Amino acid sequence: MEVNNLKKLKDSYKDIIQSVTHAGGRFLFIGGCVRDALLGGVIKDYDAEVYGLSPENLENILKDSGPVSFAGQSFGVYHLHHRDLEISIPRKDQKVGAGHRGFKISADPFLSFPEASRRRDLTMNSMGYDPITNELLDPWDGQKDMADKVLKATDSKVFGEDPLRALRVMQLSARFLMKPDQALLALCSQQDLSELPSERILTEFRKLLVKGQKPSWGFVFLKETGLLKYIDGLKDIKGSSWKILLEKLDFGVNHPDKNSVEFSFMLTLVAWSMPAKESVEAFLRYLKVSNHTYKEVTQGDDALHDLATLDGAYGWRRWAHNIHKGYTSFDTIKALVNLLMEDAMLIKLTQAVKDYDLDNPLKMMPIIQGKDLINQGITPGKEFTDILKRCHDHQLAAGCFDKSELLLFLQT
Repeated sequence: MEVNNLKKLKDSYKDIIQSVTHAGGRFLFIGGCVRDALLGGVIKDYDAEVYGLSPENLENILKDSGPVSFAGQSFGVYHLHHRDLEISIPRKDQKVGAGHRGFKISADPFLSFPEASRRRDLTMNSMGYDPITNELLDPWDGQKDMADKVLKATDSKVFGEDPLRALRVMQLSARFLMKPDQALLALCSQQDLSELPSERILTEFRKLLVKGQKPSWGFVFLKETGLLKYIDGLKDIKGSSWKILLEKLDFGVNHPDKNSVEFSFMLTLVAWSMPAKESVEAFLRYLKVSNHTYKEVTQGDDALHDLATLDGAYGWRRWAHNIHKGYTSFDTIKALVNLLMEDAMLIKLTQAVKDYDLDNPLKMMPIIQGKDLINQGITPGKEFTDILKRCHDHQLAAGCFDKSELLLFLQT
């Protein structure tokens, strides 16, 4: 564990730490930033708690450092977006209703750290760091559990009050290569994911598929705990397709040819393992992905399945045209073929790209446009669409990419 990295946490926030301390408060870094510092990883989100100060006093201090947004008196959460810092007052969470939102939350600046950290999900996320005393606060043995590569609930009663935590275990296991212990697996298996809001489900799956070192660990977790039954589409993958998916997931997340649209790439990889288009669509609707991502994945999945039927210049070029005009990229399709399919299909695609210039969008998209028809004296009307289609079909079938030649064809 990189204990010395904890000292680096305070470098960007010395002014706030000093102001809080001079006012009689105690500033503690908490949660993921402490965990990531100990692991020697990149820290993107900084979270802190301030003890011993009222919300009013804390807000006055924070305003001196720049714009502050406040989440409410009961939550006691302050966002310093310009400093990438979220500061909260220690709080108690009382379960009063069903689901992820069914909590009564009350800020209490005079809670002890062990009591305040009890509400956190896992021991590795329940640590604190005091930048003044350079002390690691670890009442739940999170550092030991990280060293042992095991995920444990901080408090079994508290953990079970929020079903979202089961999906957090899913993605954290894959990201940090830590296995849930049996007690945590049992807790997760009791959760009802049907209560969760879609946007939170999407967030956890995005972390799993983009940040996970081994996303397969998250999928295995869903199956082991019986939570897979809640995931529309994903639960339709059976037998050998499931085993192949687990293997491809871990290759896919580190694939060298993967483009920057990582989430869509991984979703298309998952879609390829599903037995039918209906399963793919159900999975994407369950996650409530954006319309752009939905089209990117479904069109990419269709392109992959269409490969088996392609033959001849026209067929290949029409297929490439549909990709270039759509939402996914041709490079993404090539990377997915390289990852998912037999070598023979990759060889076939590589040869077709070479023979038919498939990766050149300028040659695949229509060269003759409506304005060209008008310039040839053709009056706009119903036949426009048919004429443009015939010109494009000739362009693709004959490999005719010269505009003047296409205009001669138009005259005939």
